Amino acid sequence: YPLCALAGLRRAASINAEYMGGYKQRMRWLRKVEQFNSLNNHQLGTMNAAFEEVTYQPDGVIITEGDIGDAFYVIKSGEVKWETSSGETGVRKAGEYFGERALINHQERAATVTAVKTTECLKLAKKEFEELLGPLVDKMRERINAR
Repeated sequence: YPLCALAGLRRAASINAEYMGGYKQRMRWLRKVEQFNSLNNHQLGTMNAAFEEVTYQPDGVIITEGDIGDAFYVIKSGEVKWETSSGETGVRKAGEYFGERALINHQERAATVTAVKTTECLKLAKKEFEELLGPLVDKMRERINAR
């Protein structure tokens, strides 16, 4: 039994080390996102833990214009295009974000966002967005109004 317990501890330590390595790597990456550099380590760490990593294949629809906003997205790798029914279009790349407008203004989604190539996003549910990004909402609102 002691050998089984030791093997279990080693496996748990290995899993924990792998998790912490990924956590630290994502913390370094999040620190590079312009909108997040005003957050302290505790705030960024809390947000990091709340993000869900989601991968979208090329042409995969991430959000649809007119839908109710339920999440905020940060592009970790890849590229997305956004398009409105009125014909406006644009592109977002790694380190950029989208989905904030519907959450901040309590509106329907203003555009359809689709993956251009395989794209990895960090997804933050609406509740966590409101709780964790409160200090950044004014900056995001300014960016929305400048468009």
